[in-house]
Amino acid sequence: MNGAALHSQRAAAPALCGSTPLPASPADQQSQLVSAAAGVGSELLTYPELASRLKLKRRAVEGLVAKRRIPAIRLNARCVRFRWRDVEKALEKLTIREVA
Repeated sequence: MNGAALHSQRAAAPALCGSTPLPASPADQQSQLVSAAAGVGSELLTYPELASRLKLKRRAVEGLVAKRRIPAIRLNARCVRFRWRDVEKALEKLTIREVA
């Protein structure tokens, strides 16, 4: 197998967990629009995406997961995802309400 053929096979391989995703095809973009219309809470987020939404550092999110304050979906030892609606529900439980 020559170098060009090997390179083309690598380009066709799916992105690994945590790596930069490949550009979406028009069909993928359409399915993303449909899923976005179905609800933002059902999408799966990565550590950096969740940290950005919560305006926290990644390490702070890792601490919340370690303390089991927010739910995480562990796909394997290195790949963790979060469902936004589940994180929101967990954070609601942590909200301190005023007594007065």
